[in-house]
Amino acid sequence: MKKYEALRFILNNIGKVAVAFSGGVDSTLLLKIARITLGNNVLAVYGSSVLQKEVNRQMVRFQADEIGARLFIKEYFPLSWPEFVVNSEDRCYYCKRRIYSGFLEIIPPGYSLLDASQLDDFSRERPGIKAIHELGVKTPLFEASLNKKEVRCMSRAMQLSNWLSPSESCLATRIKTGKPITERGLKIIARGEEFLEGLGFSGCRVKFEEDRIFISLLDDDYLRLGDPALRYKIEDFFRSLACRRVFLVLSGRPNY
Repeated sequence: MKKYEALRFILNNIGKVAVAFSGGVDSTLLLKIARITLGNNVLAVYGSSVLQKEVNRQMVRFQADEIGARLFIKEYFPLSWPEFVVNSEDRCYYCKRRIYSGFLEIIPPGYSLLDASQLDDFSRERPGIKAIHELGVKTPLFEASLNKKEVRCMSRAMQLSNWLSPSESCLATRIKTGKPITERGLKIIARGEEFLEGLGFSGCRVKFEEDRIFISLLDDDYLRLGDPALRYKIEDFFRSLACRRVFLVLSGRPNY
């Protein structure tokens, strides 16, 4: 409760806020508590592009509506950004700076832009964090010293429907650094993950490299691949997308 009250204190001191909203666990909790604390002085902003799957765009609208927050959607075209397409180690920095600069242009005067990064996000190298600081974007979850486990626990206590949803990231993270990001690659990744999710493999990842696919699943889902018919179905699907080889990554993703 101390961290919950600390978060509300931080938000009260800001006054009017626009939450950079992805529909994920962290930004959903931040939006919910901001709405509780600040009422109508809260809105959500979302950047729509080829970097998200359609199901994620739908989830953003659903979560914002469930919380009762106004949602502003801005369209982006990252494949027109040369510094993004080249896919260097600083790709996330350039992308985050473009997206958040766009948010700052569309939010009403007097509103402060908030990012939902939490304590664990600052414990590892994340180029996007640099862009957040440069633009003066506030990070209330971090300021309240909330980590990922605490965010999930608080989300569960507040009965948020996505409290246990696997972490999500933009589709460009599935392409190896140094390999150019293409529309074809992003479409194959999106279609592949949507196909696997349709088979019940939530939280899966499809990584794309030239004509090869690398599939990662949640730890508990690997046992299902003991069914040869299911394996062949998955392989046939990716071959239909002109992917010659399909590999399974043996180190599973954590189930949270």
